[in-house]
Amino acid sequence: IEMKNGETIEIVLNENNEVIKLEGKDIKIVGNDFLSYNTSIHELNLPNLQEVGDDFLYCNKSLQELNLPKLERVGNHFLDWNESIHELNLPNLQEVGNQFLYLNESIQELNLPSLQKVGDCFLSNNKSIQELNLPNLQKVGNNFLYYNESLKELNLPNLQEVEDSFLYWNESIQELNLPSLQKVGECFLVSLPVVNKNDNKNNNDNMRGLR
Repeated sequence: IEMKNGETIEIVLNENNEVIKLEGKDIKIVGNDFLSYNTSIHELNLPNLQEVGDDFLYCNKSLQELNLPKLERVGNHFLDWNESIHELNLPNLQEVGNQFLYLNESIQELNLPSLQKVGDCFLSNNKSIQELNLPNLQKVGNNFLYYNESLKELNLPNLQEVEDSFLYWNESIQELNLPSLQKVGECFLVSLPVVNKNDNKNNNDNMRGLR
């Protein structure tokens, strides 16, 4: 399919004429509501995509492969209710809006090595997430993690500033390492029985200084 601006999208159908793959090598920016309620699509390949609007993927329950290696910025509600993705790798993502991942019960690993800033409700109701790789994250909004019951360890070495309700109802977290944290809002930990904290002197000093 050729669009008005000259960009093309390749669509692959199965024997029932259902879309199972979308590929758009020319696409760099997309607006709101890109894909919603596509129950048959398995693969999305947008290798040059750099920026997306709100509600990028909503209720695409068969989507398993997501290839967005150059994505840098996303709006609100990036992935909502996509039940078949197990691992999400976005190596160039730098900034996201509110509610980045919501109700994606199959995602186990999240790798965002370039991410620096996130909005409110970064991860909500993602019950299978076990590993977060966010080494360059510096600032987060309200309700950073809400009800992610499988996550046991949180290591954010460069995080400096958080808003209200940083961790809410993440009752499996046993280790919390925030050596660079300088500023927090209200209700830092809610219903979170942290049993271990990094015991280096800098981290202890930071934790004692929280208000």
